[in-house]
Amino acid sequence: MERGTDAKPFTAVTSRPLVWVNILFGIVVCALALATVGLMIMAVALLFMEDNTPLWGRFALLCIALVMNGVLLYLILKGKRYTTITVDKDGVQFYNQYTKTIVKTLLWRSFSKDPAHAKDRYPSYDINKETTSGMVNGARVSADHFQWWYTQDGRAVRQREAFRGAHPFHVFFANRGELIAAFMKGLKQYRPDLSVDPTLFLTFFIDPNTYEHQRGKQTVTFVAGIALAVIIFAIIYYFVR
Repeated sequence: MERGTDAKPFTAVTSRPLVWVNILFGIVVCALALATVGLMIMAVALLFMEDNTPLWGRFALLCIALVMNGVLLYLILKGKRYTTITVDKDGVQFYNQYTKTIVKTLLWRSFSKDPAHAKDRYPSYDINKETTSGMVNGARVSADHFQWWYTQDGRAVRQREAFRGAHPFHVFFANRGELIAAFMKGLKQYRPDLSVDPTLFLTFFIDPNTYEHQRGKQTVTFVAGIALAVIIFAIIYYFVR
């Protein structure tokens, strides 16, 4: 059966922030930034202090501080910060409520097919799911996001989008699921010529027939995952104590 047969008419959706979660997250980010700057100050001061720390240790600390501050500076300068995302009849708009400026607008008509199709390198969709992963404290952490292409100045540009904010105090949205659902519905209505990876519906809990966000199903899955993790840790603790 064709997807979206029971879908309601498209309506625009604007992101709504999770206020307290964003405030706490922003405070943590600011604290880490201050700690990074503080480490740099301490490393420089240590070079001129007389103590028992070997010279190579002082320079090692300075190098670590330089790298950390370099990463911090890169993150600060990387791209333009936006606090709000809107999906409407024109496309996807990224807006900064503090500077009152539109950071970026991706019109539906600018979306393009995956250039890999023309080169026949590997099978893919025009709108793909991409997963990034890494190790945190010995555990592998992964995150899923969208990948699509749009045309800018006559060339295809890749867009990776997680539908989260790009500002320390505006990262998490209360209606992220509805925002993604609106994006998927917009693709169907305004760009039906583009192919969409079907796993995106499952990953982001979007009903493939109604194009509505399945918040209840997502909540149940989240709670079940937490419960399973607690049970596993309890079993491990029981056998290793």
